[in-house]
Amino acid sequence: MAKKKKTAQSKKKTLKKKSILVDDLNFVMNNLTLPIVVLDKKGRVRRYNESWKEMFGIKADKDYTNEDYFGLLESYQKRNIYLPSVKEKIEQILKKAISGNLKPKFLEFPVHEKWFLSHMHPVQTKDVLDGFIITHHDVSLWKQKELTLQREKAETFESSQRKMFFLANLNHELKSPLNSIIGFSELLKEEIAKNEHLEGYAGMIENIVEGASHLKSIVFRILNMAKIESGTLTLQEERVAPAKLIQLSLNLIQPMYPTRSIQVEICKRAARETLRCDKNLAMEVLINLIVNSLKFSHEPIRIHCTVNDKKNLIFNVIDKGIGMTEKEVSVALEPFGQNVRTPNDKDTGLGLGVPFCNQVMKLHGGDLKIQSEKGRGTTVSAVFPPDRIIV
Repeated sequence: MAKKKKTAQSKKKTLKKKSILVDDLNFVMNNLTLPIVVLDKKGRVRRYNESWKEMFGIKADKDYTNEDYFGLLESYQKRNIYLPSVKEKIEQILKKAISGNLKPKFLEFPVHEKWFLSHMHPVQTKDVLDGFIITHHDVSLWKQKELTLQREKAETFESSQRKMFFLANLNHELKSPLNSIIGFSELLKEEIAKNEHLEGYAGMIENIVEGASHLKSIVFRILNMAKIESGTLTLQEERVAPAKLIQLSLNLIQPMYPTRSIQVEICKRAARETLRCDKNLAMEVLINLIVNSLKFSHEPIRIHCTVNDKKNLIFNVIDKGIGMTEKEVSVALEPFGQNVRTPNDKDTGLGLGVPFCNQVMKLHGGDLKIQSEKGRGTTVSAVFPPDRIIV
C-alpha cells in the first residue's frame, strides 16, 4: 500500500514537472521577439508565438494549432509573402527532413520589405524525427549592407572594365605610331651609315629610336600592370633554359649600358633545368631588376641563378649600391611608389617596375624577395616554385 502511494506521488511530481516545463516554454516563446513556430513530425503547427503571426501579417485572433504548415506556405505564396522559389525551397527542406535528412538548414528570404534568415532545426530522438523548430531572424540591416557592397563591387568592376577598354585603346593608338617611328628611324640609321654627308644626324636618329623604344616599353608596362590589377593578364607559357633567359635579357640591356660590368653565375643544377614560364614576362622581370641595380650602383653587379634545398629556381640580382631601408623597400613594392634616393636623382621612373615584377612572380606562383641595407647594397630574388622546373 505504501509502495502504491509512493508511486502515485512520484507520478504526480513528474506531471507537475512536465507542466512547469511546458509553462516555462510557453512563457519563453510568448515573450521572445524572435518569431518561432514549432511543428510536429508531419508538419502540423504545435506551438507559435505572437512575433511569428506579426511577421507574416496573419490573423491575430485565429488559433493556428494543428494547421498544416504546407497549406500555410501555399497561402503565404498566394498573398505574395513568399516568392514561389522560397516556398518550394522550404517545402523541399521539410519534406527531406520528414524522409530522414535531419541536418539543420538555413534559408534567407524577404518578407514585407524585410530580410529574414530562417533556421529550420529538426528535433530528433535517437535519429527519429520528433518535429521541427523554425526560427526567423531579422537580418535586414546586414542584408542592406551586403546589397550595398554588391552594388559597389559591380560599379567598381564596371569602372575597371571602362579603364581596361581605355588602356587597350591607348595601347593600340600609341603602339602603331611608335612602331612606325622606330621602324623609319632604323631605316634612316642604315641610310646614314651609307652616306658620310649625313653622319651628323646619326646621334639625333639614335635619340629618336631610344626615346620611342622607351615610350613603347612604358606603354607596355602600364597596360600589363592594368591587366594584372584587373585579373585579365594570362600567362603564355613555354619552356626556356634559365641561362637563355638571362642572355636574352642582357642582349637588350647591354647596348644601353655598354661600359657597365655584369657578372653572371649559374650553378650546375640550375644549368641542367628547364623553366616553364611566360618567357616575355620573365624577361621583363629580369630586365627591370638588372636595370634597377645598374641605375643605383656604380660598381659591377652580379646575376646569380641557383636551385635551393626546397627546389625553387632563383634568379638573384645583387648590387653594392646605395641600398634601401625597410620602409623604402615597402614603398618600392607599392604601385607608383617611388623613393628619391639622391637629391639629384631624376631617373625615378613611374614606380611600376618592382610592383610589376612582384605581380608577375605571383602569377607564376612564385615570389619576389628584396634584401637591402642602406649604403650596403641590395639583393632582389625572383623565386620560381618547384612545379615550374622541368628536369
